[in-house]
Amino acid sequence: TLRYADSSPNQLGADSELPQYSATPDGQAQYLINLTQAVIANGGMGVVYWAPDWISTKCSTRWGQGSGWENATLFDFDGNVMPGIGFMSHTYMWPVPVTFAFRGMTPLPGQPFYLWGDFLGTKDFAIRLPDDGKPLTYTTALMPGQNIRYQVFDNINLHARLIAGSDVVDGFAARVVSDGAVRFDDTLAMPTK
Repeated sequence: TLRYADSSPNQLGADSELPQYSATPDGQAQYLINLTQAVIANGGMGVVYWAPDWISTKCSTRWGQGSGWENATLFDFDGNVMPGIGFMSHTYMWPVPVTFAFRGMTPLPGQPFYLWGDFLGTKDFAIRLPDDGKPLTYTTALMPGQNIRYQVFDNINLHARLIAGSDVVDGFAARVVSDGAVRFDDTLAMPTK
């Protein structure tokens, strides 16, 4: 809420409110659920809600009597539990292991291949694949339903695209992560001129 239960100024006011989360018990609950899901999806281990019980009392500080956080606790002004406390027991979606396996070519020692990926829809990155003579694989964790695009290149300059096939679109393999462990197998070949 944006209301006060005491004379101490609130630490969170209208200037802290996010447009998609109203300053209501339901807005607070949805914010905590969405925040926790984002933390899980990005490899985080948990969410800490600071002072969820810091309701107003007759205590006085140099700022006033009561609590500057009573409008942001997980309890109403009468001490009743609000819906936001349920974020801890909400059913969340968890990342699944995703393995990329490549056959057909093995990089020479000291001349590794690079897996370029757009796994988040907003970030591009390149991962150096091992050049130890073993099968080329890379394993990570991604969210079910996530759309990904990737390609393997012959060097860090991203010179030659090595994945080819009927399901390669605009030079990139495009996949959707399913529920449960996923393995994507692709064949590598040097492009012909």
